[in-house]
Amino acid sequence: MVFESVVVDVLNRFLGDYVVNLDPSQLQLGIWGGDVLLNNLEVKENAFCELQVPFQVKAGHISKLELRIPWKNLYTQAVEAILDGVDLLVVPCASIKYDAEKDKLQIEELKQMELQRIEEAKQKVADKENPKEKQDTFIEKLITQVIKNLQVKITNIHIRYEDDITNPNIPLSFGISLQNLSLETTDEKWNPCLHDQCEHVFNKLVRLDYLCAYWNVNTKMYSHSSQTVALELLKGGVSTSNFKPADYQFIFQPISAKAKLEMNPRAEVDFASPKINMEVNLQDISIELNRPQYLSIMELLGSIDMMTRNLPYRKFKPDVPCLKHPREWWAYAINSILIEDIKPRCEGWSWKHIQMHRQKN
Repeated sequence: MVFESVVVDVLNRFLGDYVVNLDPSQLQLGIWGGDVLLNNLEVKENAFCELQVPFQVKAGHISKLELRIPWKNLYTQAVEAILDGVDLLVVPCASIKYDAEKDKLQIEELKQMELQRIEEAKQKVADKENPKEKQDTFIEKLITQVIKNLQVKITNIHIRYEDDITNPNIPLSFGISLQNLSLETTDEKWNPCLHDQCEHVFNKLVRLDYLCAYWNVNTKMYSHSSQTVALELLKGGVSTSNFKPADYQFIFQPISAKAKLEMNPRAEVDFASPKINMEVNLQDISIELNRPQYLSIMELLGSIDMMTRNLPYRKFKPDVPCLKHPREWWAYAINSILIEDIKPRCEGWSWKHIQMHRQKN
């Protein structure tokens, strides 16, 4: 079935790019059985490589990913997606010891992803130039029905960035935590229900519980602990109704909100209601930013620019103090400019390089 193939492709693409050692065959078998359950997934170090930022995942863990698809009863039962326990500890690339072999593999992986994006873009252009017949009405109705009764639940999220490179004397950390985010199908009175095929307009109730953001100055560094300890600290740092971490310097305190969504997939032909009508009920929110936090933010922004510039030269950087080893640091400066900037420009136009390039192609 087309819809089953789409689900397999999307999950493989998303999880394969961000999760370590995922077995696609097991994932596919689970989907055909109507139930996917993946526990204790490890997030890749280079999960942010597509964003081209000088950060790496020091410790990343997903406790549970569950997907329930009732293939035999898609019109009468809900499709459920559950994500629980996402903990990410992100640090500057400069704080992780350089590994030439690992860096080479990550560069190759990034090139493959870029080639895949190029092929997809070319395919989209080709599809526009040679438009196919309109998609089967049955498939359209099936996908719409799945969206109508899709139930999503995301719980216990904690993403934290730590940095003792920008200012070693005053390390910083910032992050967000979320206890619950859910999406549920409801009737006109916003009571949970399932919609049948006849209803063109359907309602979704979105609930957000205990979302907060913090920016800690002169903070405790989780990244100096082992990966297991760091993950335990992250799990224990999620704000709830009964718990608020005492060491957080909040930018905004934990907030909760509800949103009522009214969706009309046929808005292009049915003008009785808009495609999406949303009503948000948000409690009072106050944003606080003190002077040390502001200075820390400005300092980090400048540091990120410098870290981004230094990324190509990371492999030449000596792992010794500059003051006592000036020779190594001068070699670092010379080799960085010579090997990464000057030599490629000079050798690129040499006859030897042109001949080698022609032989490869």
